[in-house]
Amino acid sequence: MPHLRAADVTFLRLHNTMFCAECELISYNNSSNCLACGSSALLNLSRVLGGPIQKQERARIVEDDLIQRVVSNILEFSRPLKGSDNTALVHSPDSQPTRKPPAAAALACRTLPDSLPQLQPAMGWIVERAWTLTRAEGAALALKRQGKLICHAQAGSSAPDLGAEVDLGRGISGLCARTATAWRCDDAASDPYVDQMRCRELGSASVVAAPLTHLNSVLGVLEIFSPDKNAFSDQDVATAQLLAGLMMVAITRNGQV
Repeated sequence: MPHLRAADVTFLRLHNTMFCAECELISYNNSSNCLACGSSALLNLSRVLGGPIQKQERARIVEDDLIQRVVSNILEFSRPLKGSDNTALVHSPDSQPTRKPPAAAALACRTLPDSLPQLQPAMGWIVERAWTLTRAEGAALALKRQGKLICHAQAGSSAPDLGAEVDLGRGISGLCARTATAWRCDDAASDPYVDQMRCRELGSASVVAAPLTHLNSVLGVLEIFSPDKNAFSDQDVATAQLLAGLMMVAITRNGQV
């Protein structure tokens, strides 16, 4: 190992070290925004690692069931903008928030029949959380099979059809798959990267796409859609990335890679 001078090494205290889900940089940061890109989608590494690790006599193995319960609880407690009566927050013409019950069909989460049976529960759970946590109109999960990205799960009233193929050469989803990077569109009518015809068909003005990555390969794309411009925030992008990561965990643990 080469000798390192003190000037070549930067030490950061764990409790003030932040990871930005937007630009993927780690920094020593006491503010609520990323010092590099200004995003508010920050994760405290101390919390990610389960808290401070000083004064611990031994490491404790965290079982899969415990991780699943913790993540599920975190996501459940992040749903204040959805009513317990399954009504969604909407805005009336005078900008006052009201509640509008979604259509019964919109409440259902659907998965591609007879496809990847081991992943059916996980796929339904992921698209349901993506739809509700971000207050989207719809969500969709496309997975790569035989070199093609196919829609395997959907939720809400605005999402691609099950079995629809994602065009890797067009749109936000194709760009996400090619670059392995999350993308956000705030106005489909003026964004040069979106597939405007597809957005018109879905009735979507705002889109977020997050990749499912494994060993430098993109195995899928998670998308959320809204008919409103500027519908999604940095936090929504971070939520989509978190859920894409959780789906990737389910895929690898079921031997689907």
